Amino acid sequence: MKGNVEYSELEEKTPFTESLRGRVIPTGFIYAPGENEELPDFTEDEDWVSFIPSPDGELHFLSAEPISGVYFGKEPEDPDSDLNIPFLELYYQRLSWPDIAGLFTNILDDIRNLAASLSKLAVFQRTLSESTVGLQRLIQSELEYIFMVSRSMYDHLQFVAGNTWDKVVPTREGDDFSASLPTSSFKDIALNGGEPVPADTLQSKYGFPEGLAEFYSNEAEEFKKIRNFRDEVAHQGNSPDAIFQTENGLAVDVESNPYSRFDIWKDNQVDENNLAPLWPFVAHIVDHTISALDRFVSGLLDKPLHLPHELAEGYNVYLRGPHIPNIDQTENLKMEDEWGEEFIETVEGQI
Repeated sequence: MKGNVEYSELEEKTPFTESLRGRVIPTGFIYAPGENEELPDFTEDEDWVSFIPSPDGELHFLSAEPISGVYFGKEPEDPDSDLNIPFLELYYQRLSWPDIAGLFTNILDDIRNLAASLSKLAVFQRTLSESTVGLQRLIQSELEYIFMVSRSMYDHLQFVAGNTWDKVVPTREGDDFSASLPTSSFKDIALNGGEPVPADTLQSKYGFPEGLAEFYSNEAEEFKKIRNFRDEVAHQGNSPDAIFQTENGLAVDVESNPYSRFDIWKDNQVDENNLAPLWPFVAHIVDHTISALDRFVSGLLDKPLHLPHELAEGYNVYLRGPHIPNIDQTENLKMEDEWGEEFIETVEGQI
């Protein structure tokens, strides 16, 4: 996250607006291939530029391309791997006040770690396919970790949501967003006594727009399953039940723990012994957790809001990294590549 800089520097040498309105610029990477009149002269033959604000407010520029990170781009540098996520687009462009932008790192780490876990599972399966005992423990411990990260990501989202709520202003008279939101726990809003809170209760308590109330209410059941198993792992020492190696690949008993809690598999993916491929389960947990960010944004914007202008008009926000492309593979892992054969080949090529 970058600090304050002089408006003259912003206006002269970057695509960023001088009307920051108290916001910070949360990334120092810009991708602008072609002629870049709004960038320093030395970038004429460069597609990438990075800037670092000095303590006195001046900008220091250098040519640098991020291997992993978030950048403002007129287009994605690699359309096959760099992702535009609506949550990051909204927050980096419009809602990057200091007390919110400081929380971005936590969410980015969660996204990267979940994506990396998919790669690790692929590597485990490929390299230890003949070692049943060794492979099983690696898979089980990685599943525990995925539940830990998924649980934490919901709380990191709630930190962002709570700090956002007192800064957004509805455009319609009569809409009241003045209530304070809990910032420390997603559970404190979504669950009451362990059960999902109805959407109409959330609307009356917090003044939520209907879409945001429905987000919390609809999200609560799946969040509860993730949270409960994470707590069993963390506090009771539980572990996912056995992983089986079949002639097709890794499988789990759909009636065992925690797999029985989730309605994941299609009927034709479950055999007569109640065994089903592992990958749709893993893909569901990762996909559902990361996509919750965008479902939150859809709910937040259910009613028109007064939002600041974009920091960099004409640019989008992209996320890149060694394992980030895995996020786009989750749907295929659930439906067509349920044994992970294509995905494992893809990961092997990346690594």
